[in-house]
Parts: sequence; C-alpha cells; structure tokens
Amino acid sequence: MNGKSQVIIIMGVAGSGKTTIGSLLAQKLGWDFYDADEFHSEANRSKMAHNIPLTDEDRQEWLSALQNLIVLNIQTGNSIVLSCSALKEAYRNFLNRQSGDQVRFVYLRGTYPQIKHRLQQRAGHFMSAAMLASQFDILEEPRNALTIDIELTPQEIISIICKGLPMKLPSHEYLDKLNIPYESRSFSPDTEKGASNVAHVLGFSERQAVKTLIFQVDTGERVLVMLGGDQNAVSGNLKKAIGSRNIQMAAPEVVKETTGYIIGSIPAFGWQSPNFRSFLEASLLNEPILGTGGGQWGEEIMITPENLVKASNAIVVNLTVKENQ
Repeated sequence: MNGKSQVIIIMGVAGSGKTTIGSLLAQKLGWDFYDADEFHSEANRSKMAHNIPLTDEDRQEWLSALQNLIVLNIQTGNSIVLSCSALKEAYRNFLNRQSGDQVRFVYLRGTYPQIKHRLQQRAGHFMSAAMLASQFDILEEPRNALTIDIELTPQEIISIICKGLPMKLPSHEYLDKLNIPYESRSFSPDTEKGASNVAHVLGFSERQAVKTLIFQVDTGERVLVMLGGDQNAVSGNLKKAIGSRNIQMAAPEVVKETTGYIIGSIPAFGWQSPNFRSFLEASLLNEPILGTGGGQWGEEIMITPENLVKASNAIVVNLTVKENQ
C-alpha cells in the first residue's frame, strides 16, 4: 500500500458504531469520510423504514454506487474512510473488485444483545431494532479484516486501527511521490501539544523540532513560517520577509481552513496551493536533522533541512536574529 491512495471500510451491522468510528478515523487521518447510508435510494430507505429487509437486488445499485466512489478516489489518489455494512462476502468482493490491496476492511464486532440495546436507544435512524435480526441472518463475518470488539471506547478502537493497518498519511505519500527520504516516528497521542514536548519524548533537541505557524496578511494572503521549537521570530524580520507590517497569527479555524489540519498536527508540506509562500528560519539549515508534524498528532517526520526546503518549497530567511546585531 506504500505510496498509494487507501480506502478503509468500517463494516458491521447497524448499531455497531460504523459512522462514529469512521468519521473519527477520517478526522484523525485528514481523509475524506463517506457514509454508505447516504447512497441508498429512496426506495431502499422506505423499505427499511417499514421494517422490510433489503434483497440482493435492492442492494445492487447501492453497491455499484459505492464501488464507483472507491474506484474514483483511488484513480485520483485520494484516501478515504467509508462506513458500510458490507455484510456478505460477495458484497465485500464486489466493492474490492477493481481496487486490489488498496482497500482494507475493519469489522466492528458485537453480539446481538449488545447491538439491540444500542439501537433501542437510538432515534431518528431508518434502521430499527426490529430489522437487526435480518442483518445478523445474512452476516458473513470477514476472514481478512481487522476485527475489533465494539465494547471498546472509540479512542481505543481508533488506536487499534491505526496500529493494525499498514497506513501512510498524506504527508508520507507526498514525500514518497517526490522521492524525498525521511523517517517516520511515532509518539503517544496523549503527549501535551507543543514542539518542545515532541522533541522531549522523541529524544532530539528543541531546536530541531520545527514549529509550523500560519500568519494572516492584511492582503488576505496566508503564509507558513517555520521556526525551531525554542525560537521566536523577531517581529521586524518577519514583517520584512512577508512584506507587510500588518500581519497576525491565524486563528485555529483559519488554520484548519487554510491547511486542512488542526494546530499541533500540521505537516510543513503537501497541502499548499500554488503560489503559497513558506518561510524557514535560516539557522535551522545548520541542524543535521529536523522533526516536523506528520499531519496526525502522534506522528512526526524526521527530515534533513535541505529536504524540508525541497518538500515545502520554503524561502530560507533570517527570522530570529536582529539585523543590527
């Protein structure tokens, strides 16, 4: 799966937590999320709302739409998470027919009493507890899926998925595509946010831990500024490099809108639009290796300064030393 787009299908009967886990996983990975329920026809929805089980014929158009979704995203190099019941092996084979090893299944496994209790507590969904028996009747448990007990917490399930599947983040795929060497390092997602904290748990200096800061300019432009974890930019240097006296740190919601990532997990490359400017503090070129966010909190990318410049198309400039010194 290295260097390829990936599709993770979260499967199981209604009430197993597919949508919850799928959306949380997609958010953590920075991937697009799709819920297979949204692809059902109105006729199918009506049948299920009236407690009429769907037939294989009812599901065919639905499965075809999902297969098209999977193929399209793989062809365009986009990794996605899809929540889908995928109860029969034939359904799973159909979804995976044109995708090979780029599709992986995660099976959320629960007992009938466990899931019946969940459905009885849930309102506003077309799948009622009365339909659950029909789902268990046709369920063919997968042999080649990562199987996880639904009694675990969502956080525990997400952790198992991330450890159990050989996934690459978009930042890794970006570096692979450019043939830029790097080392992927992991740390506990419970680590307190901050470059210095990451440096401490991974055993390198704070100076080597790159802070990725997004600034807003009065012209509407947004720029990336990269500093060592123990460095602060001189205001005059920063304004001169950016070319404006009217700059400010971007708010968290602006960071998310600009980069697609939340603060604390921003990779320094791969998300920039054409003509987006990135600045790297010049003294960091003296470091043998730098650490930068991988796009998911708990993942760090170790990369040489020269390759970081290449990957981010960064402008190297003095940001930390007053020019009259």
